[in-house]
Amino acid sequence: MFKTLQGNEPGLVGHWNFNDNTANDASPGRHHGALKENAKIVTARRPSALGFSFPVVVTGRVLDAEGQPLRNADIVTLQDGMEVGKARSNIAGEYRMQWSKLAGQSYDIRVTKENLAYETNGLNLSGGGSRTLDFTLYEMPSVFGSVLSADYKPRAGVKVQLERLPQTNVVATTLSNARGEYRFKNVAPGQYRVRAAGPGGPVYFGAGRTITLAERTPPNRADIALPEPTSASTQASVNQALQLDGGESYVELPGNLFNDLEEATIEGWARCDRIGSWMRFF
Repeated sequence: MFKTLQGNEPGLVGHWNFNDNTANDASPGRHHGALKENAKIVTARRPSALGFSFPVVVTGRVLDAEGQPLRNADIVTLQDGMEVGKARSNIAGEYRMQWSKLAGQSYDIRVTKENLAYETNGLNLSGGGSRTLDFTLYEMPSVFGSVLSADYKPRAGVKVQLERLPQTNVVATTLSNARGEYRFKNVAPGQYRVRAAGPGGPVYFGAGRTITLAERTPPNRADIALPEPTSASTQASVNQALQLDGGESYVELPGNLFNDLEEATIEGWARCDRIGSWMRFF
């Protein structure tokens, strides 16, 4: 495309280079054209191969570990952590992504379907053309466990957090359910610590033991036993309480309070001065 033709190349049907300021055909076929209406010949610079961008098309299939097609899997292309393309597989597990222009840097592709995932890094998609990339998804690393009291009874509604090392950044937060259980799903490979909110501050699994997660590994169990509350925390104390008049009074909390949680337990104390036929607590 970026080579200057002479007009006598084998198989050349026509060659209109406009070098003589006409629409004449420079090939042996002499299929001359004519300028019509306001058409005219002007001087212009032809782009070089380095400055020209070719479209890139990536197609393929998404399969499970048994080789069966996966429908509605999300295929996300990232560059430096930023999303630059996204597609979803059809009923046959097929997908297609296309870009008209991509920078010459490397790209990452992340494919997910519920608790299944696959990730590939450092792909070079420059140069245009078509690529075929098939993906087989496996269960992503996960961390699960139970939050227990000092006498090993389940503790519900305890905040549990996942820290990524070495920066100790909190990357996920959840609450233990009614059985004291928690789970962090689809965790990226790396090193982590798990902590739960205790009566005197955070309590770490294994006294701060590092959990190493890798692809295609079974879930990691991390049970956390909370210590007994101190004597000061068990003593009765005077607290502030909400008082309602039994009419239209209520407290409204933000509607998006639990958006980032898969499960939540709400606890509270209520003392009713009297119970009537139509009185409700909800």
